[in-house]
Amino acid sequence: MFLQLLEIEGQKDGLPQPCSSEQWNNQIEKLFQALRTPEQNTLEEAADGFLQVLSVRKGKALVARLLPLLPQDRAVSLLLAITHHLPLLVRRDVADQALQMLFKPLGKCISHLTFHELLQGLQGLMLFPPGSSERPVTLVLQNQFGISLLYALLSHGEQLVSLESSLEEPSSDHRAWTDMVVLIAWEIAQMPTASLAEPLAFPSNLLPLFCHHVDKPLVQHLEARME
Repeated sequence: MFLQLLEIEGQKDGLPQPCSSEQWNNQIEKLFQALRTPEQNTLEEAADGFLQVLSVRKGKALVARLLPLLPQDRAVSLLLAITHHLPLLVRRDVADQALQMLFKPLGKCISHLTFHELLQGLQGLMLFPPGSSERPVTLVLQNQFGISLLYALLSHGEQLVSLESSLEEPSSDHRAWTDMVVLIAWEIAQMPTASLAEPLAFPSNLLPLFCHHVDKPLVQHLEARME
C-alpha cells in the first residue's frame, strides 16, 4: 500500500487532463477500500484490515499521509473508526508511541463532523465493556494521542452547540452531549494527576465547555488538573 500511496502522491501535482484526475481519484478510492475492515463483534476480534494497519508504525504513517488526500466523507469515516476503536489502538501503541503522527491530519477532519456523528464517535468511550468496571475513556485519558483527540472532539462539539444555542427545546442529542461532558469531567477529576496524559494541544474553549455543564467547585478542580 505504501508503494501505491507514493505513486498517488507523485501524481497529485501533475494532472493535466480530466481523465488523469479521475484515474487519481480511483486510485485513492482503491487505497481507502484496502484499509476498510468488516464489522466485528468486539474490539479484540477486529484484528485485520484498518485496525491491523494502524497496529504498526508504518501503517500509522501511511494513514497520516493518506488522510489529506481523501474526499471529506472518506476522511470522516476513518476518523470515526479511529475514535470508535481508540482504546484498542492505544493499547497496541504502547511500544511504538506513534499514534501522535495522526493527530494533525485528523484534526483537520474533525471540523467536518456533524453533531450527531460526533456523538456517535464519542458515546462508545462512555460505555462499560462486558466484564469491566472501567470506562474506555479512562484509558484514553492516560494516553497523549487519546487525550488530545478527545479534547479536540469535545472542542468541536462545543463549537457546534454554540452555533445552535438559539434552539428553544434541547434535542435528545443535546441531552446526550450534556451527560457525556459531565461523565468526562468526573473521569478527569477522579484520575490521579500523574496518570492524566499531557495533551498535544489544549483547546481554548475546553474549560468554558465544562463551565456550562458542571458546578464551579468541579470546574476549579478540573482547571487545577489541566494546568
